[in-house]
Amino acid sequence: MYKNILLPIGSDLINIKIMSQINTLAADNNADVVLSYISEPLAPNFYSDSTMNYYVSEDDHKKACEVYSTKLFDQAKKLLDSSIKVSTHHSYSANVSHGIIKAAEKVHADLIVMASHKRTGIKGFILGSDSHDVILHSHLPVLVLGD
Repeated sequence: MYKNILLPIGSDLINIKIMSQINTLAADNNADVVLSYISEPLAPNFYSDSTMNYYVSEDDHKKACEVYSTKLFDQAKKLLDSSIKVSTHHSYSANVSHGIIKAAEKVHADLIVMASHKRTGIKGFILGSDSHDVILHSHLPVLVLGD
């Protein structure tokens, strides 16, 4: 039924249970999986990994984003079955849900699979939900998995 599954990833969403469900879904459908990571397009004024704040150029920001996305892709690939064809897509968008929808269009996905943070109540209201926004605005089916 599905041949090209887009799986947006983030550091907090790569877990064994979700990836196991992706393995099953991809195997059952003989589908390819495209791992997608959406980066902030503009460099922050500073990175605060230490007490010394410093300016980061756009080029340095993009390099850091590429390194980080590659790290996440490698972690996710280790949890996917070797029989599944996996590709990656890294893009930039100030709005994550918009970036996910654009990524799905670009890679010709026929299903978007997302993990849920399970935010409810005031926390869900304040922080919002990328999954919810994608469901509302995507023309593709969206499957939300919980851990």
